[in-house]
Amino acid sequence: MSSQPSRFWTKDFLLNYPDGLGRFGFYIIVLYGGLMLWFAPHLPIIDLPQHAAQVALFRDILEGQSKWPELFYINYFTPYLVGYGLVFLLSYLMPIAATFKVLLALGYYGFVYACVLLRKQFGSDNRLDWLFIPSYFGFAYIFGFFTFLLAAPLGLLFIALAYRYAHQPNVRFGIALAFASFGLFFSHGLVFVFANIIGVMFIVLKHRQLSKIIGTLYPYIIAATLFVCYILIRIKFEVDVIGDAANKIYWGFNKGRLTFPFMSFTRYVQDDKIMLPIGIGFFIAPLLLKSHLNSKNIYAFVPLTLLVVIWFVIPSIALTSSSLYQRFAIFLLPCYGFIFCNPQHLGAAAIAGGNSLRTLLGNSLLPLLCCVFLGIQTERLIKFAHESAAFDELLVVVEPHQRALSLVFEKDSPAAASYDAYLHYPLWYQAEKHGLVDFNFAIFLPQVVRFKPSAMPAVLPGFEWHPEEFNWVKHQGYLYRYFFVRNSKLLPVSFFDNQQCKVNLVKSAGIWQLYESTDCVSGQ
Repeated sequence: MSSQPSRFWTKDFLLNYPDGLGRFGFYIIVLYGGLMLWFAPHLPIIDLPQHAAQVALFRDILEGQSKWPELFYINYFTPYLVGYGLVFLLSYLMPIAATFKVLLALGYYGFVYACVLLRKQFGSDNRLDWLFIPSYFGFAYIFGFFTFLLAAPLGLLFIALAYRYAHQPNVRFGIALAFASFGLFFSHGLVFVFANIIGVMFIVLKHRQLSKIIGTLYPYIIAATLFVCYILIRIKFEVDVIGDAANKIYWGFNKGRLTFPFMSFTRYVQDDKIMLPIGIGFFIAPLLLKSHLNSKNIYAFVPLTLLVVIWFVIPSIALTSSSLYQRFAIFLLPCYGFIFCNPQHLGAAAIAGGNSLRTLLGNSLLPLLCCVFLGIQTERLIKFAHESAAFDELLVVVEPHQRALSLVFEKDSPAAASYDAYLHYPLWYQAEKHGLVDFNFAIFLPQVVRFKPSAMPAVLPGFEWHPEEFNWVKHQGYLYRYFFVRNSKLLPVSFFDNQQCKVNLVKSAGIWQLYESTDCVSGQ
């Protein structure tokens, strides 16, 4: 008994860190990953302001406080319903920016928990649990795919249930799986498809006879029926309303696709080179730990196999949805870890074999990399809090319940090491001061609040990337009282030339400018 505590501070402890105090350290680092989100008032993730604006508009319409109810309708048949519904409920308890931090933190904790649960089911190497920490903060997080991030842990939990159902196919599990599938659909359609395909693959591997396979597929057939109905509706709606943009498919078979593994912890590694050695360390850790391929459980290879197919087959853009294959990188590091199992003899056997230094390095590498990774994220958040404060100065002077246009010429954030962090940033005005800002996600079908087909704005997808193309007549400039501009230089006087309104600079803060249209003779 007396010798037991001392081993926590010896080389023997480091060789066996998954147990005891080392495991406690893992929990502490996981906990910190969710807490660090509070270091900035607004997070530097690209699409998040649009999602916040959606929920604010949804709430305003339901409460009868919107100035534009005639422009919109509520879309309850949306795969974003769970995520938006949770934000909606929490928004009555705290500011809307805080609700997103709470839910993102819970999504992150749930993601790590679900990964650990699956790892246990597959009998994989528990020393690789550290790989689950950075996975949540990769491409999907940086881009701000909020509902996808919330659905990711639910998808993993569904896979865990599907694994049990494949091994114990009874009516109780089948009904539970069908209900879980419906819940997953209303969380996010892509995660729904991903998890259901894995579930079907489990059944095919477990039951080799066609009759047995067909007899156990009924939960997935029910789920597929719901999905097909949605797709048919979506295709018709997108083609009728969005037009040619709905038919656009961009495959993106270029050198960027080769960087997919690094999207599991950053956006584009070529633009975030500090993450390159960290990422390489994540992928070589199983080799340093002498992990063995999990050959005793073939099911552990199913998720990674599907991810490889997604990597090389799925397009980048389709049906106005972008970054299709890229966002699935959130699952790559966990699924990579699942294919390894812990060798039976580590500790003394490894030391006796003369490989203790290698094992010591391997066991130390992942905790160290995760600490460095989260340290970099923390530094960027703190810097972004200072950098983005200028926009808050504009929000102080604008009146609520007004319509505005976002003209973000300089989208990059040196503080956050993100070159599109400010793409939708003016939408925080809609989220926090009940305005309406274009370009607006209410154009897209999955949103809970949508423009009516007869009320589609002139500012369509693509404008947000090219604000220099603004034309007062074409884009109906008379609709907007405010223009949020992010540009290091003041706009030329001719930029807002028109015959209807006077447009004046109201305030500058940093490289942000606020313009206001006044004395309009018509159109308002």
